[in-house]
Amino acid sequence: MMNLGNLNYLKEIVDSDDNLSAKMKSIVSDLADEKIIHISDSADFFVIFYEDVIQKELSIAFNEVLSEQDYNGASEHARVCLTLCSQFKNLPENIKVGAWLSDALKFIDYLILHYIQEIRKDAINPDDYAGEKSKYGEERRRYDKMKSYEKPISNAGSWMDDLYLIRNRIQHNTTVDKKSGKHTLKLLNYSQIRKSISEKYPTTLNLIEYIYK
Repeated sequence: MMNLGNLNYLKEIVDSDDNLSAKMKSIVSDLADEKIIHISDSADFFVIFYEDVIQKELSIAFNEVLSEQDYNGASEHARVCLTLCSQFKNLPENIKVGAWLSDALKFIDYLILHYIQEIRKDAINPDDYAGEKSKYGEERRRYDKMKSYEKPISNAGSWMDDLYLIRNRIQHNTTVDKKSGKHTLKLLNYSQIRKSISEKYPTTLNLIEYIYK
């Protein structure tokens, strides 16, 4: 039976083979990604995903930190991310990256909310969100709360807020002509989006691991 290591190795070999067409490479990659998610129901997708992103072994047993419900919830989002892209270093430069980012943010949300509410014994007060921040939704408020803490913790909030705004740009990519009212779907620069995610997402996970040590 093929394991994650073998599947990822297969993808790397196929991707580097100049004798294969782009279509064939895409087919093999998609088949491998589908297989990865069905390898084993006992696989710890939380750890697999976290370690793949930061490219090192986790030093924190988050299954002992988070509640079982939260750990399982985060693991499900990790599972989806691995289905969409089995290796973080191969994050796509197309619309697929938007779906990946949506679940990747949810994965971190479990850790951020646990830190705010269980470690800091703090709360996200709705009264703090008036005026300019009145349009902040529940997700963005948790990132803003992290930004209110001391460094380097506040950095995690800033990076998450940036990634959240990127996700919003992907999901709400409609422009409206002021005169005619015509709606147009804008093609985004997915190469730049991938670059931003590649810089900020691993850094955030590394910082979160540091915070919990």
